[in-house]
Amino acid sequence: MENQSSKNHIILHGIKENERSTVNLMEIAVEKPKNELNINLSNSDIDHIYRIGKKEVEEHRKIRPVLISLTNRWMKYEIIKNKKKLN
Repeated sequence: MENQSSKNHIILHGIKENERSTVNLMEIAVEKPKNELNINLSNSDIDHIYRIGKKEVEEHRKIRPVLISLTNRWMKYEIIKNKKKLN
């Protein structure tokens, strides 16, 4: 069952860590594909979302990637198919 759900995961890099909550992170993650890929991703398409890795101290901070678990696999394939357009 774990393996099946991981097939719907996608990892986004380069989203700055200035969100105040998970809801805010979801809003940011929905806007990036909408603005850069012309893909209408909605909050209902996301099962869960979180940052990967430990939060580091301010002076040595790296931008942690965001793991998004989508509710359907075709949305993942649409994002992957258009990933060349991402900045």
